[in-house]
Amino acid sequence: MGINPFRSGRTTEIILQPRSSPDPDKFEIKEIAEQNRHTLIRINYPDCTNYRGEKILLYRNIRATDILGSVHLDPHFSESSIFPVPFARFRPTKKGWEMGLKMMEML
Repeated sequence: MGINPFRSGRTTEIILQPRSSPDPDKFEIKEIAEQNRHTLIRINYPDCTNYRGEKILLYRNIRATDILGSVHLDPHFSESSIFPVPFARFRPTKKGWEMGLKMMEML
C-alpha cells in the first residue's frame, strides 16, 4: 500500500525536522589529504543532522598540519582572516571525495 497524495478523503502529514547548523568548535576529522599546499578533509560535526554531520571541504593554500591544529573549523564560506575558510565543499560521498581530490590536483 502506497501513499497517493491525489486520493480524495485522505491527507498525508509530513513532519520535517529542523536542520541543525554545524558547531565549528565540535568536530572530528575523519580523513585528510594534502597536495601542493592544498588540503581536503572529510569532517564530522556530531551536532549537525543533515548528511549525518559529514562534510567534505577543500582548503586552498592551507597545509594539513594547519587544519589538524585548528580548534575552529566552520564549513561555511566566509571572509574570516582568523580561521581557515574552505575554498570548496563537496557532497559527503565517495564520489564527492574523488571530485575533491581531482579539484585539488587542478589547483
